[in-house]
Amino acid sequence: MKSELEPLFPIEVDPDLIRQVLSNLIENAIKYSPDETQIKILSQEKEGFIWIQVVDQGLGIPEDELTHVFSQFFRSKNAKTSPIKGSGLGLHLAQYFTELHSGELFVESTYGTGSTFTVKLPSA
Repeated sequence: MKSELEPLFPIEVDPDLIRQVLSNLIENAIKYSPDETQIKILSQEKEGFIWIQVVDQGLGIPEDELTHVFSQFFRSKNAKTSPIKGSGLGLHLAQYFTELHSGELFVESTYGTGSTFTVKLPSA
């Protein structure tokens, strides 16, 4: 895992909820990425927001499933047939907890190449 983090940011959050968001994103990146691939965690402050990205080189998400990835109980067709266990609640809760902080959670993904999940939170 590789981190590229800017210095500490002035931000008011519930640390337990944001820890859960980031933990879920990082655990998913690890779980769905092949061994020997990199997972990057990046952070920066721009335009009055703190941007945190988790970038993996995993399975990626098919384009037709991207709009559903944050839906409650949703699991990708590929995830359902894999030995990787999950309830389909992690990303839903991550989005919910992010929105409780007036933030946004979004994903960019290319199937077969990997995904980037971005948490955007207002700075204090």
